[in-house]
Amino acid sequence: MEAWQPRERRVALYVPVETDPTLDNCWSVNLSRTGISLSATRPTERALPREGAGLALSLQLPGGARIEATGTVRWLYDSPGALDGRSSIGLGVQFTDVDNSTHSHLADYFFGYRPHVALAWASDVQRGMAERILGDEVNLHFIGDDSPLEPLLARGDIAAVVLCGEDADRGLRAAKQIRSAPGSHASATPSGHDDLAPRIIVATATDPRALLRAFNAGWIHTCLAQPIDERELQSAVQRAIRDHDIRVQQHRVAYALERALARERASERGDDDLRAIERDRLVLESESMQHVLEQVRIVAPHRVSVLLTGETGVGKEIIGGLVHRLSDRASAPFVVQDCGALTETLLDSELFGHVKGAFTGAVTSHPGLFVLADGGTIFLDEIQNASPSVQAKLLRAIETGEVRAVGSREVRRVDVRIIAASNRDLEDAVQHGQLRADLYFRLSVFPIHIAPLRERPEDIMPLARLFLAFANGTLGRSATEFDAAATRALLGHAWPGNVRELKNLVDRAVLLVPAGQAIGTAQLPASVLRPPAPSERTHGSLRQQLEDLERSLIEAALERNQGVLRRAAQELEMNPITLGRRARQHRLI
Repeated sequence: MEAWQPRERRVALYVPVETDPTLDNCWSVNLSRTGISLSATRPTERALPREGAGLALSLQLPGGARIEATGTVRWLYDSPGALDGRSSIGLGVQFTDVDNSTHSHLADYFFGYRPHVALAWASDVQRGMAERILGDEVNLHFIGDDSPLEPLLARGDIAAVVLCGEDADRGLRAAKQIRSAPGSHASATPSGHDDLAPRIIVATATDPRALLRAFNAGWIHTCLAQPIDERELQSAVQRAIRDHDIRVQQHRVAYALERALARERASERGDDDLRAIERDRLVLESESMQHVLEQVRIVAPHRVSVLLTGETGVGKEIIGGLVHRLSDRASAPFVVQDCGALTETLLDSELFGHVKGAFTGAVTSHPGLFVLADGGTIFLDEIQNASPSVQAKLLRAIETGEVRAVGSREVRRVDVRIIAASNRDLEDAVQHGQLRADLYFRLSVFPIHIAPLRERPEDIMPLARLFLAFANGTLGRSATEFDAAATRALLGHAWPGNVRELKNLVDRAVLLVPAGQAIGTAQLPASVLRPPAPSERTHGSLRQQLEDLERSLIEAALERNQGVLRRAAQELEMNPITLGRRARQHRLI
């Protein structure tokens, strides 16, 4: 079957759809040769279908042909509510397995497709006029005086209905009936009230007051004067079709905007992984991480300082956020600051605030993160990088709860819980004079160590699957799983960047893999497939082997420090200028 094309023909189609797994009150919204959009009632007892999951479906095409197909959920929109007050969903399904008969039915339906327009109770003269002026542009359907509307409306693809005849009351009743017919609105759309029913053109004598009420109720699109003018009829039908088509496109755009907004909000929150950890203990299956979670639950309710240690990228900030969320401060701010990311003056100002004019560039006053976090929690990452002066002020803030902004004489009292984190051995930092001993003892009331990912391989695939589902949602993709070869590669990698490296790798793979397919080795970086092992190199000159080793060490340090040269230089105890020169020689920056 041909590959999905974003600009292929899509037509509005409102017919009931049967699915497996079952979706209640499921209707099609629009259809293409390679996919379908659906709306359904949000399940209350069953789980939502996931993007990338398989779905079997069956529906009746206009004209009687039956479509049986399986597909992959490419996108999902979880609506906050619907017209009837019940929550609803919208989803797009890409066909992946279509048999020959179904493919033939779809091809026949779309071959030479023209919009469908119905004329109800038209006279012979009016039918002849419609066939003459519209027959080359649309597919016409005629409803006789004794024929009901329901069978024709059940087709699900009528774009416009022209109501003729002499019975004005019958025309208005029909207009109301068409607007309220099942499937005439997509209740799972973001706007909810935007009606996608056929556009109604009234071409019969009608009481002006009744006509005005119908217009105000939104039942009627256009009203034609008697006798019907050919040009007016043609123009009215063209406008109705165009309006109907635009509204269908508006709904598709609304879906895309709402989903993009949801992805943006999810990205801004940055705690989705944390929520998954709270919700599902199976995400972290290793004994060491189960022990970490147990320690978190013990310490969270108590106002004691927590010190999180572990390599860069193991998830210290996520665990710190979990401590905050499980405490009685969960509704108050959780503020994060990397103590190695700013100079001494800027860090002092950022933590404790400054007044206008306190230093060059202080054009406005800033309250400081301790004041902003009052009543909540402040997370101080890489605490050993704080200068002695800042460390002294931190110690005072912990002991007295008092902070003073740079350039101010005013002392403010704050109630802030401190969670500190470091990728270094802080006892060693105390021995070398990098961290005040009294501050260390204040911070390490309840230490928690987080093991590197290479020491807990049981967590690799559960985390990878979590990040896969998260990336599908935030990036609008539909990767399904990791194939066997990719799984072996992930389990065999040393993960110098730990959980952060794994998440970045999964994000990249999800963007590279074709829609609806499993991630394989083709989507993984060479470093995972062929991990560098310079220590095992047994050929080449000593100089070459030393250069290989140096390159590997610099590359790993940069990765652990998110490419920040100054921090990598601190870790390697090198001059940043020298490290920069060596990194450029190895083409690492």
